[in-house]
Amino acid sequence: MKGLLPMYKGYQAKVEFSVEDSLLVGEVIGVADYLSFHAESVREVEDMFHQCIDGYLAFCREAGKTPEKAYRGSFNVRITPELHRKADAAAAERGISLNQLVARALEHEISGEFTTTVSFLLPQKYISHFADDAQGLCFPFYEPTQKEVGKWTAPPA
Repeated sequence: MKGLLPMYKGYQAKVEFSVEDSLLVGEVIGVADYLSFHAESVREVEDMFHQCIDGYLAFCREAGKTPEKAYRGSFNVRITPELHRKADAAAAERGISLNQLVARALEHEISGEFTTTVSFLLPQKYISHFADDAQGLCFPFYEPTQKEVGKWTAPPA
């Protein structure tokens, strides 16, 4: 059994059942300080989590330490130099920052809303076989001898 507890004072914890100890063991996620707790029953878990956070915040006040904030909104991602180059080029092509590209990718991955768009390009000489409104689908960065005549977007997986 695994699960996430509701947020408390900006912190969240995951809980797992320890077969060896016959206990529910919780760990606060999103902070570098190691904060953990345990409970003997499901009813006790949330209370122990709150006690853990309240104790951590009290300790920080007494020690003059600034408590770590969970989920500051920034983190490091380690990728290959080649993927970094490709991501930077993709962001530039879309006119957005690399941070925006990564945030969008994470949002799509988490929500499961990835789509694939395929553009169909035909040489200018074949365009006359399509409706007149196909002429309006040309984008300025394409070769002038080609027109985009249609798009197909795959539904989310």
